[in-house]
Amino acid sequence: MEICRIVALVYVCHAVSAILHELGHWLAAKKLYGQYEEVRIGNFFCISIGRKFRISPIILNGYVSVNQEVVLDSSKRNVVVFFGAGLLVNLILIIAALSLTICNSAFVYLVWVNIVHIVAGILPVEGTDGYNMIRILSHKSKYDEVDVH
Repeated sequence: MEICRIVALVYVCHAVSAILHELGHWLAAKKLYGQYEEVRIGNFFCISIGRKFRISPIILNGYVSVNQEVVLDSSKRNVVVFFGAGLLVNLILIIAALSLTICNSAFVYLVWVNIVHIVAGILPVEGTDGYNMIRILSHKSKYDEVDVH
């Protein structure tokens, strides 16, 4: 029975972290680009909330989509801030959870889940924030080298 409680607690920590992670990207998209195409949190049986938000009761991952041309036309700083915003939220959650572990040992799970989110997010593996940031920055570098005058 204890293992079921731990698995449920880890899943809840993951779901909360994933939702807040994607909201970090969403806030960055609104601030940096003034728009976004879709926010999707979860994988299966998504429920639409408005026209651009979709959430699932089964949350494994998520994404915030922004028009690729808008991202490519922005500065390298904005690209780093947009893709790093979710990871920054995970870092804030780690700091908050560390300060609360005195109150409840369940916050230890929140710390570990967010450490995993950060490490997985910065890995240059297709589909991660790290991969997408590197892909766009390398595309921008090639584009910047071409003399368009």
